[in-house]
Order: sequence, then structure tokens, then C-alpha cells
Amino acid sequence: MMEATGATGEAGATGETGATGETGATGETGATGETGAMGIQGIMGVTGPTGLIGPTGPCDISDIEARLAIIEKVLLEKFILTIDTRMTNTLDIDPKHYDGVATTFAIPTSGYVNGVFNHPYDWIIDWGDGSALESVTGVSDESSVGIIHDYAVPGEYQITIISNGKKDGWMNAFGFYSNTSGANAQSNKNMLKTIDSPIPQLARAKGSTYRFAYMFSGARNAKSLRNDLFILISTTGDADLSHMFERSFDFYAHNSTKATIPIGLFDSIRTLSATNLSSMFRCTFDSYAYESSEGSIPIGLFNTIDTTSATNLSSMFESTFSSYARRSTEGSIPAGLFNTIGTYSAINLSSMFESTFSSYARHSTEGSIPAGLFSTIGTGSAVDLSFMFKNTFNEYAYESSVGTIPAGLFNGINLYNSENVTGMFNRTFYQFAFSNLNPTIDIDVIWSGALFERKITSANAGGTSGVFYQTFYNVAHITGNAQEFIYIMLHGIHPSEPAETFRGTNIADLDMLRLINWA
Repeated sequence: MMEATGATGEAGATGETGATGETGATGETGATGETGAMGIQGIMGVTGPTGLIGPTGPCDISDIEARLAIIEKVLLEKFILTIDTRMTNTLDIDPKHYDGVATTFAIPTSGYVNGVFNHPYDWIIDWGDGSALESVTGVSDESSVGIIHDYAVPGEYQITIISNGKKDGWMNAFGFYSNTSGANAQSNKNMLKTIDSPIPQLARAKGSTYRFAYMFSGARNAKSLRNDLFILISTTGDADLSHMFERSFDFYAHNSTKATIPIGLFDSIRTLSATNLSSMFRCTFDSYAYESSEGSIPIGLFNTIDTTSATNLSSMFESTFSSYARRSTEGSIPAGLFNTIGTYSAINLSSMFESTFSSYARHSTEGSIPAGLFSTIGTGSAVDLSFMFKNTFNEYAYESSVGTIPAGLFNGINLYNSENVTGMFNRTFYQFAFSNLNPTIDIDVIWSGALFERKITSANAGGTSGVFYQTFYNVAHITGNAQEFIYIMLHGIHPSEPAETFRGTNIADLDMLRLINWA
């Protein structure tokens, strides 16, 4: 580095040219003999933002190294990942997991930002095998062959992708897609092993929809995600965050026996200004860590997701954890998971929790639904509640011996302004905790609250079919005085629905038996 000139204009202590031998873009001596604000050359010849030498003279080497590290993070827009061409589509503990003989990997270029392809890229690639840096340009495509590289021998390599000109959205083109063409072939997806850096600040265009959708979809052999993956990403002021993490990690780490969702993964994501959060977490972890015996949902996963301003929350959590950690023996739903999710301004809540926990931790023996899970979910302003809780707990904790449904689970739900409640509770508890031979559902306490203060049958025409279709299918024991519940179903709803609602259950209430005509 060039030594800064002291206050008298004389050379500094060493007076020698630094490692690069060049002065930064504005690195001439300033009026007082100190280095200019942009005067020190950063990593790889990029001008540093503040300079490294202080006004009073040279820093010691440890201070310089620390500042260099900061400059590298701020200025050098790069993304690092590790691949292994030997990995096969098997469990990570399978002896044949690294038996592959492939030597070719393709960086995927099927980025789907804003729900479209055709995003340009201009990158410099370090393939991690000692070969020369490669400059590449092109555009994203659904079936793109990607950027292909042939290695001399099968093995593990760390790849670095560097922006060739720091433009917002320079990585819009990067990412897998849900098909199996080109670089999206399952054999290529299987080679992604780890993500070794946070996603750069300018990687995906700020304010875009589908910002990280499908990005790592199908990377079955990948290891657990890093908790700082989105730490450099800003969403402050963004109004439309729809589809932001749709299928970002579906089938990710599918073959890992230990993967889980890291604590704090979304801590840098702010949503206070957003009015549209539809499908924000749709299928985000669908089949993620499918084979993991340790997978669970961390406490506070959505603590920074504030929906105060949102009017559209449709499908926000649809299938978010569907089949996540399906093999887990200890997975459960943490208390307060949705505590920051307020819906009192929302007009559209259709499919908001459809299949959210469907088959999550299916093998868990401890799975249960925490009390107050939906305590912040109000529907006073909502017009569309169709399929809101369809399949929400379908086969969740299927093998649990302790599973039960807490009192007042839907206390905040009312239908005052609703116009469409079609399928609202379709299969909500279908075979929930099926292995518990004595799970009890008390109709009185589940819906103690405002749910029926406005009768479902008074909703606008065309919006009442299938409301309670197979809601309690195969749940063992039903109690409570459910006359009003059944009365509502028998008036204006499909005639076969009462029988379907409780199919496979053990009805204890004689009044209910008489009303349904099963006695």
C-alpha cells in the first residue's frame, strides 16, 4: 500500500510502495498532507471507501488487516459455494454417497426474479481448481444449460462468483428452477454441498418480487443453511414482498440426516412497509431436510416479520413446512411462532395457512399444537377467507402419542365481513396425531369465541361450499355440545358434509349423533 504523507508533507515511517504499488483513484496528497478520503487501494484494485491510514500516521499491521477484511465485505460483491461432483442422490450417511464419477458442474442461471427469466449476467468465475479466472456473460432462462466447467478429476471444489461491475441485481440470473432441464438436472443440483458466504447486498434487485424464489430448489445433498445467509439484504421501504422466499429451499438438504432450520435466518428481513406479502413463504421449506431426524422449527423464526400494513396475506404460509423434517422424531411447532403476524388490516387471507404443517415431523412422538398459535390472527376486515386453514395440520405429527388440539385455537377468527369461506376448514386436522389413540376434540373450546357470531350461511352466495369437509377426519374422539356447529352445517352447506366432517371419528355427543342421523 502507498504510505500516507504526514502533516509536514514528508514521507511516512517506511516511505515504501505497498503490495500493489499503485495509488487509489483519488490517492494524491491532500491539502494537509493526509491521504484523501478514497485514497487507499482496496482488495483486487478496488478503491477503498474511507482509506486505511489515519490522519496521524500509519496503522499497525493487525489494524490494516482488519480494515482490509471490512473493505472486502463491503466492496467485493461475491458469492461463494462449495460443490462436490461425486455426490449421488443418497442419504449423507450412505457409504455410496460420494461414489459418483462426474467431473462437470454447471452454475445454474435460471433466476426467476419478478416472476420472469431473461435476466442478464456479467460475472467473473473462480472455479476453485487453479484454472484461470473466467469472464462470462449471458441471460437467465428456464432451461438454461448454465455455465459449464470441466474439472480434471471428480471431487470437492469451492466456486466464487464475482460481480463484474457492481450493479443492483447482478445475481438476478443465478439460481435453480423447479424443472430438470439443463443446469436444473437433478444430478447437477445434487452437487451443491454448502453455501459459504451470505448473499451479497446487491445480488437480487431491491424491491423486486420473487426475489429469492427457487434459488436453491432441489439441492438435495446440501448441508444445513447458514444463519447469516440474508444478513446483507435490505427490504426496508419495500411495499411488495410477494413470493419473496417461494420454494427457495424446497427439497434442500433432503438427504441430510442432521439438517435443521437455523435460528435467526430471517432476522434481517423487515416488512413494516409492505402491503403485499402474498406467498412470501409459500413452500419455502417444503421437503427441506426430509430425512433429518433432528429437524425442528426454531423459536422466533418470524420475529422480524411485521404484517401491520399488509392487506394481502393470501398463501403467505402455504405449505411452508410441508414435509419438512418428515423423519424427525422430535419436531414440534414452537409457541409464539406467529406472534408478530397481525392480520387485522388484511382483506385477503385465502389459503394463508393452507398445508402449513402438513406432514411436518410426521414421525415425531412429541408433536403438538401450541396454545395461542393463532392468537394474533384476526379476520375482522377480511373478505376472502377461502381455504384459509385447509390441510393446515394434515398428518402433522402423525405418530405423536401426545398430540391434542388446544382450547380457543381460533378465538380471533370471525366472519363479520367475509364474502367467501369456501373450504375454510377443509381437512384442517385430517389424521392429526393419528397414532394417539385418545386425541380429544372438544368442539365447544376449539371455537369458543367469535367464529360463529356471524353464521357461515349468511356469507354471500357462492362462498360456502366445503367449509368443513373432512375437518376432523380420523380424529378419534369428539366431545362437546355441537348442536350449533351441526346446525350451521346442515343449513346451506353441501348436504353430505356433516358425515364427511367427522368421518372415522368416535362421536360421543348423542345430540350430535341424532342431528347427523348416524345413530
